[in-house]
Amino acid sequence: MHGTLGRLANARTCSRVRSRLRSALLIAVTTVGPRVAIAQRVTLTGFVRDSAGAPIPEADVSIPAAHLLTRTDNSGLFSLTRVSAGAVEVSVRRLGYVPRSLQLDINPTGSDTVAVTMVAQALELPGIVVTEQTKRHLLWIEDFYRRRSKGIGGTYYTRDDIEARHASRLSDVLRDAPGVRFVRSRGGGNGIRFDTPANFRRDCLPQYFVDGQRVMNLEVDDLPARDVEGVELYAGPSSTPTQFQQGAVTSCGTVAIWSRVPGT
Repeated sequence: MHGTLGRLANARTCSRVRSRLRSALLIAVTTVGPRVAIAQRVTLTGFVRDSAGAPIPEADVSIPAAHLLTRTDNSGLFSLTRVSAGAVEVSVRRLGYVPRSLQLDINPTGSDTVAVTMVAQALELPGIVVTEQTKRHLLWIEDFYRRRSKGIGGTYYTRDDIEARHASRLSDVLRDAPGVRFVRSRGGGNGIRFDTPANFRRDCLPQYFVDGQRVMNLEVDDLPARDVEGVELYAGPSSTPTQFQQGAVTSCGTVAIWSRVPGT
């Protein structure tokens, strides 16, 4: 009898010990886990210069995949916070310079400094006269890339995406866009429709903007892909930037298309 009670007491003791060990392990995991995650977020610093070594201020430095964006100061210096350690693609853009894309392996200690050299790109484009309108157009395109870097609310496709797919139609580029359905358009190409809870009509035509101006009765394949610099897709009013909310904002979504400047 005493042997049986002793074994039961030992079993209860072992059970309590195992329970305490599990609790201690859970506390350790929840305590150490966030510290590890925080340790992997570092600050990327660097400077941007031209080919003569002069600083380039107001250059956009971004990691589009992480929606991180900053600008260089007057001395060409920049600092990107909350960067994940490991392999990242850093984009550097400034009107008047050839854009740069860098593949970096970010050090977990955050001790590296990046030096970026940009080559001047003259605005004298072959075969065309550069007017104030052309300069504004180039600024609009830089704004497009800035919104893409921030990644707030939209889906973005660039000229690189178009060229990588060897696409002649924009619909071929947008095939993987989330929440998008394709329909046959009147011209034999494709149109897109956004499938969202707010879009209760199945054939609800989104509003289109081309170079910042609203265009009626347009479908995505009405414009040749080779003439397009970028495309922005917004599924509903809440995610649409204010500049694309001219007049009544539709719940059918918004497509903003930026044409390519000839010669660029």
